[in-house]
Parts: sequence; C-alpha cells; structure tokens
Amino acid sequence: MSLPNPNKPVTEKRLQEFYHRIKNYLGIPEMPSEDMEEILTPLPSVVSRRMKYSTEEQIVGEWIDGKPIYQKTVSGTFPNTTAGTYNAKNIATILNVDNVVNIMGWFKTAMSSFVTLPWTSSMGYISKATFEKAQNAVFLQTNASDMSTIVAYITLQYTKTTD
Repeated sequence: MSLPNPNKPVTEKRLQEFYHRIKNYLGIPEMPSEDMEEILTPLPSVVSRRMKYSTEEQIVGEWIDGKPIYQKTVSGTFPNTTAGTYNAKNIATILNVDNVVNIMGWFKTAMSSFVTLPWTSSMGYISKATFEKAQNAVFLQTNASDMSTIVAYITLQYTKTTD
C-alpha cells in the first residue's frame, strides 16, 4: 500500500485518509481525533533531517538517557606558543554542559589544506580541541609555534544539566 503521490505535501487531510485506509489492515481500533492532533503536531525538539551547523545552540537529537543533545559551533585562533611548549587558549564559554557527546573540528592551514582535529604532524606537533567542564570552556591547544594565526572551527554536541 502506498500513497498515490508521495511527492505531494503531507496535510492533515491526507494523513487522516491514509490512517483510515491502514487502520483496518493493521487491526487497530479507531483512534480518537484528539490523538491525531498529537501525531500531526511536531515536537519542538525535532530537527530537520539535514545537519545544520550554527553558532547558536540548537537541539540535534536525544541522548541514551532521554536528554536532548545540543549542538553549537564556535571558532577561534590557536594560542601563541613556542615550539615544544603545549599551550591552551579559551575560545568559547558554554554553560550548563553535563556530558560532551561529541567534539569535532577542523582548521585551514596557511597552505590552504583542511585538517581535522585532533591533528598530529610528522614532527610531533599536536593540535586539538577540548571542553573543560570546570571552566565551562572550549579550548584550542597546540605545541606548534606557527599555529597562532590559523582559525579553527569546533562543533560541540552535549547534554545539559539544566535548560
């Protein structure tokens, strides 16, 4: 059984028609009309199926404990450092983070190469992004002396202690 034209927008009328066509086939009793409203009204936490990166905090999913997963993208430059000294720079503050689900990022080198974080060079240089819960901060860290003018973009996915 299929919809006559799957490319047409789903309307309340079309959904009602489809429901009445399949309820007998599935052997389910009549659904009260107020329950149909619950089916048709999208939840505020439901996002579109495409990934949308934003500097604004947004809900992108649900964690295994039922808490919403939030996502926010931040950017910043690496700290000034001398070769071999490992330095960190606070580039953003995010409050009420309970658990970090994912932290991912990238930067564009001076030679226009795109590199994902964490990054380790053949010379032993390391650059990475971390979230330090005690400071509510996203940090960029490196021990490479030539990284201070390079901009990195970090996307953090996390659950919150409170909304």
